[in-house]
Amino acid sequence: MPWKNGKGTTEEIYVETDLNSGELLFRLSMATISESGPFSRFDGCDRLLCLLEGESIHLKHEHQKEIVLDLLTPYYFSGSLDTSARVASQGLDFNIIWKKDVYEAKMFVGKLNEHMELTSPSQGEGFFLLSLNDHFNISYQNKNYILQRYDSFHLHHLNSELFADGGDVLIVRYRSKNDESQR
Repeated sequence: MPWKNGKGTTEEIYVETDLNSGELLFRLSMATISESGPFSRFDGCDRLLCLLEGESIHLKHEHQKEIVLDLLTPYYFSGSLDTSARVASQGLDFNIIWKKDVYEAKMFVGKLNEHMELTSPSQGEGFFLLSLNDHFNISYQNKNYILQRYDSFHLHHLNSELFADGGDVLIVRYRSKNDESQR
């Protein structure tokens, strides 16, 4: 999907909208950043951004100092801020946007051990995994999956075990603040 400003493209991995209003509630995406320029605003939303490829990105939010976003370092900011990026070369990022009164989200980068139990203590929680390896094997709910670089996997069943071959991953943990939201 091309950006409104024409300076990049976004691949949506997962999108959840309000069934009544169509308003964005939760989105995971990867974006190719090819030029410096403004980010789209998402009023009422929070964001986490992680640079997957390319040189550092310099982010500037209205009335704040510029920050430098390095590779594989998650960065939180409000989607309600006017934000612009300065880039030296093309890059690829992973982005989470969520309606802050509906969801909470966290992002971690790390290595999965051979056996890792990811448990969701309540109905409104889950995980997304993004493979950072060229080849990543996992076993979940008695099924085997092979993920390639930047493939994602959604874990949303309560108290499920995940077995992995020790790959590098980006992990998103999300929680619904209200299971009765209009999803």
